[in-house]
Amino acid sequence: MSTAAAHPPSSSGAVRRDALLLIVDDREDNRVTIAEAFERQGYAVLTAAGGQEALRQIAEHAPDLVICDLKMPDMDGLEVLRTARAAQNPPEIILLTAYGTVETAVDALKLGAFNYLTKPVNLKDLRAQAEKALEHRQLRRDVGRYRRQAEAAAHNGWPEQFVFESPAMRRLMEMVRRLAPTQSNVLIDGESGVGKEVVAQALHNLGPDPAARPFIVVHCAALPESLLEAELFGHEKGAFTGAEKQTLGRLELADGGTLFLDEIGEVPLAMQVKLLRVLEQRELMRVGGRRVIRVNFRLLAATNRNLEEEVAAGRFREDLFYRLNVVRLRVPPLRERRDDILPLLRHFLTRFAAEGGQPQPRLTPEVERRLVAYPWPGNVRELRNLAERLSIFAAGRELRADDLPFEIANPFAAGRIVAGRGLGPGSAVATDMLDLQQIERITIERALARFGGNRSAAAEALGISRRTLQRKLKEYQMAAQEDEDDSTDENGD
Repeated sequence: MSTAAAHPPSSSGAVRRDALLLIVDDREDNRVTIAEAFERQGYAVLTAAGGQEALRQIAEHAPDLVICDLKMPDMDGLEVLRTARAAQNPPEIILLTAYGTVETAVDALKLGAFNYLTKPVNLKDLRAQAEKALEHRQLRRDVGRYRRQAEAAAHNGWPEQFVFESPAMRRLMEMVRRLAPTQSNVLIDGESGVGKEVVAQALHNLGPDPAARPFIVVHCAALPESLLEAELFGHEKGAFTGAEKQTLGRLELADGGTLFLDEIGEVPLAMQVKLLRVLEQRELMRVGGRRVIRVNFRLLAATNRNLEEEVAAGRFREDLFYRLNVVRLRVPPLRERRDDILPLLRHFLTRFAAEGGQPQPRLTPEVERRLVAYPWPGNVRELRNLAERLSIFAAGRELRADDLPFEIANPFAAGRIVAGRGLGPGSAVATDMLDLQQIERITIERALARFGGNRSAAAEALGISRRTLQRKLKEYQMAAQEDEDDSTDENGD
């Protein structure tokens, strides 16, 4: 049977003739008969010969409606129903059986089946029930969309999970609000961990009818070159070794919605050519396929590279760059929006405390000062990870400086991280009322205390040589216990 991506429903509430259906039956003649009947009505149809295969298809393609046999060798229809209805966006499910009982029908309806029909099934009746099921699914989507819109309105039109107070982020989010209703391609710049995917999700969520349109994410850097084409374009059954069934690609799944290509700078040149062709012609062919498939989606792309430099070096196509760079957004790193550090941390602490059923750690002015002073090279991702650790190891108590990682608790180490990442003097951390020598001395004292006076370990943690550390000890008239390897040759920086 043929497969096709589900398109967005019409706003009129009419039955979607382009909805995606999955027919599950261990008997091939039943599968083919039902599938062909719905294909003649204009529906896109997938098929599965058993419960396990059906669950894989549901996870991969998110069909709108599943018509499933009850009795199958590997997994019965009730188990398919139970598992599928637990998904984030569950399909409607109609069960079919030749062994109908009142008890089984009641069980099916309790588990969330839309209906329960006995075999031999009348195709006209089945089509009528399928249309009712799809209408019910559309109603559920509409209710969910209105609820999300009401929640967004309660937060001035911005989803609650996005936390920002800095002027830089307010300017960025105002641009997002203006861009969201458009179909313009957007290129999102920013260091790793700043939240580029969050911005892309916001562009989709604040656009028209987001619940009815797919938001498809491709992490380009996570896919080897050998798999990237099949992931993007999909493949036909038998297209290559291991291609046991037809699979839709991410470009096809994004039809009618938004495609987000994260780390677009990692895409090989050969794949850039194929991607450019899709953007220009709005059509593609699956790997191993011959049929041209029309697609229409909004493209959002993100990178932590300087694409102008990549173009100049010949590693990125100039024509693709201009296709992507219709509108450009830059997500500032945390060190450029320090007003967001504590609100974000509190947000994460609240969330992790709720998830773990534990009281939150309590911030102190000293800890807050060190957190704000730290340059956060890992950006929001690093901050989130810290919040998760603190929620586990400091639940319900007041935080101390020694609860923080060494590089955050010690300004000298934090400054070294900034310099090491080439961020320049403009990114120097605040030092409050301490001068540089005082900070350096305190940091060395704490490093030595942490490692029991061992100079080799302390120097390694500080990122300096043992000879430099010895010079600093002499300069500040500080003593440290002798290392076991003091007699070994020492090299300078």
